[in-house]
Amino acid sequence: MLPRGAAYRVGWVSSELERFELAEQWLERLRGLEGRLTGISATYSSELAYGIADRRGHLDQARQLLEENQRIAMSQGLTDIAGYQNNMADLDRLQGRYAAAQRRLAEHAEAVIEEGNPYMTLSACETMAAVMGPKHPLLSARVFGCASTTRLVEGIPHPEIIEAEEELVLSAIRALVDEDAWETAWERGRGENIVDLFREMAAVTIPDDHADVDGVESRNDDGA
Repeated sequence: MLPRGAAYRVGWVSSELERFELAEQWLERLRGLEGRLTGISATYSSELAYGIADRRGHLDQARQLLEENQRIAMSQGLTDIAGYQNNMADLDRLQGRYAAAQRRLAEHAEAVIEEGNPYMTLSACETMAAVMGPKHPLLSARVFGCASTTRLVEGIPHPEIIEAEEELVLSAIRALVDEDAWETAWERGRGENIVDLFREMAAVTIPDDHADVDGVESRNDDGA
């Protein structure tokens, strides 16, 4: 029998590959063990359920599951501010709530930085750059340029699925500015510090919640 953590990882990878039937099978296995789960293991099934809903494009359901998972973690004295706030902001982004996503990450920037997890700091920066890109494309270029260097220096993996999705975001933002200006900003970012850029983004004025944002596709709750 696979350890719970391994079962969770197999289920998560299955959902990333959109093999949802297999992912659901692993989710049911984890749920069958819930009565015996303790500590961080108790969050495995709810995390996997969130991941499946997110990949299927059932974003309202994913939000509810993410909130449930956070409640479970907090009840056990566990904290993951960076992961929770970044995932919630990404759901905001996918549903076109760019101002809400920017506000969330700006308000929690210092807490994310203080947690000291290079992977999560980078992820939060990239999410914020994605939602700010339509209004601040060259700042976004600097962040993604910095991210490319940070991954190499910190040895942070960049799965092909995430890279492909990121390229869709980058292509939309890149189309908003002159190619030379984009490349100049990208190269400038390669020499900058990701934490400094996170703080710079957090200091930018947040647009009105109802402001229209063009240039970056959002996803509605049925995955369209």
